Amino acid sequence: MNTAEQILKLEANARKNGTGIKQSDLIGRWFLDQVWSKANVNPSILSAYLLKAFSARLELFSDGNQFLIYNIVSFGSFELKFSGAAFLQGKRPLLVFSFNALVISVGKLTLFKRSLIEPNACNKPFFALISCDRSGFLVARGRGGGLAQWRLVND
Repeated sequence: MNTAEQILKLEANARKNGTGIKQSDLIGRWFLDQVWSKANVNPSILSAYLLKAFSARLELFSDGNQFLIYNIVSFGSFELKFSGAAFLQGKRPLLVFSFNALVISVGKLTLFKRSLIEPNACNKPFFALISCDRSGFLVARGRGGGLAQWRLVND
């Protein structure tokens, strides 16, 4: 687990030298561990607690030179899942993504399914990757400026 001070140092280094993070480093199920708002050096305890309670996670799977990406929250058998495509861009790199579908389900029963319009290239969301270490932590800054730290879970 990283502190905001450690993350800011890692981020400065990533901006200057890149991270060396490769597609293979990101494959897996990443559960949200901590979040920081754009202007705060302390993690948001309440947000992190709620996101953990709802099993907020980012799932990345290889699809050639791109990823299949899922952003999921669930509570019991209830699940809200955004799915789409993502790719790495640049030296840092950025994980650029867009979601093309939203599915709400309970167990195996789909309650709602909707296709989503892909934003143009200039408006796609991204995570500026900061660190992905061997202990199973991924840290990134979102397009909106907030920081997030996930932990890798191997099932």
